[in-house]
Amino acid sequence: MLVEHDFITTLPPAEAMKLASTFLAQSGFRIREASEASVNAVRGKARAVSKKVVQLPQYVTLAYDRGRVTVAAAIEARGGRDKPVHHNMVNTMALFLERLLSAREPMDLIVRERQAVDAAAGTIWGAGDYIAWCLLILLLLGIAGMILFFVVVD
Repeated sequence: MLVEHDFITTLPPAEAMKLASTFLAQSGFRIREASEASVNAVRGKARAVSKKVVQLPQYVTLAYDRGRVTVAAAIEARGGRDKPVHHNMVNTMALFLERLLSAREPMDLIVRERQAVDAAAGTIWGAGDYIAWCLLILLLLGIAGMILFFVVVD
């Protein structure tokens, strides 16, 4: 899932990209590349195998051009199936960066809100996971029933 978002800021390029880099670092991203006109950051595992949404591969790229900031935010969904939680993660990242660089809201407030979004993202279970848990519960109930039957019979 990829989202691209544009907004205008009156901050100078170096200051805008430094603020964005700091916010991304405080949000758990590793800054791969940063300059006065762009920032490139990643977060999560190398492959989309985690059930925890915040551990899925996430990418954020910012580009500054004469006051216009373009944010590209992406997340790799497990199994390639995008869910609403993935959409929420990338959209909120773009909007948090706009609030920081355009509306100039305090970074600590935005970081706390980002942490709340991350905490609410939780874990995604696949259909195979549900089936495995149901079979395990049925097996345990069957064993418990057999034990009870043999205790009552004796």
